[in-house]
Amino acid sequence: MKVEPQGPNECMLATIAALANVPLAEVRERALKYAKATCWADVVYTKQYWKTVHALRRAYKAPVPTRATFYRWHNSATVCGADVSLSGRGSVVVKADAYTRYHIMPFEDGHVYDTSTPNPRPETIDAAVSRSSYLYIVGVWRK
Repeated sequence: MKVEPQGPNECMLATIAALANVPLAEVRERALKYAKATCWADVVYTKQYWKTVHALRRAYKAPVPTRATFYRWHNSATVCGADVSLSGRGSVVVKADAYTRYHIMPFEDGHVYDTSTPNPRPETIDAAVSRSSYLYIVGVWRK
């Protein structure tokens, strides 16, 4: 899996790119075209965000959450460090607490790749969480 560092608020785009083995620039360009936007930051906190994610999810066959599954899992988050299986290939969503940001990361064979770092490399979910403020696993999506 080729994993690239994300731009601001681009963790979903970077995760889709990694899982589809395509350049992040390609996914970004497709997302902006679909959303009819010039900057991803203009899409992130709008209704168009989940519509765009849905289109990308289908186009790249990427195991990332839909709006419905994301919010269903949001209400049943697991404390990080719990025995969560990251076997196979997919994405995992983490959050700091009930009121703050979420972050999605691709995983493969038990290792996550944190696209918010300058050089995403394979690490355990516990290692990724220990250097950040993430406390909860919101959900895991697999291919």
